[in-house]
Amino acid sequence: MNSLEIGQNYTFTRVVAPQHTARYLKSGDLLVFGTPAMIAWFEEAAVTLIAPTLDDELTTVGTYLETKHLAPVPVGGRVTITATIQNIEGKRITLSMQAHLGKTLIGEGTHQRVVVERKAFMAKADTMAAERGL
Repeated sequence: MNSLEIGQNYTFTRVVAPQHTARYLKSGDLLVFGTPAMIAWFEEAAVTLIAPTLDDELTTVGTYLETKHLAPVPVGGRVTITATIQNIEGKRITLSMQAHLGKTLIGEGTHQRVVVERKAFMAKADTMAAERGL
């Protein structure tokens, strides 16, 4: 986390396609931007913001996400996602997340990610899998 600072942000804009809808994602039956897609985009923005500041042997994992999906977006809508660093406590990074359709706030939340060593984290996952016969 060499150059990560509170207030730093990352933004991208995407067009809602049929595979981003509640109907497609099975989180509802309407052809509107689905909450699971919004959450995935929130996490993507957070990862993209943090990753360049980490050494190659490090990554982040999501540990907490609280969201509000405030308004519908039809297929074809252009959603802008912004992740902003709110707090850094050791290896824990807290971000505020926002989704907009134009000037309308359509989603928001708080997301936490923790910096982990890739090899150690995967070794733990492998151990858990072996213990469960997976």
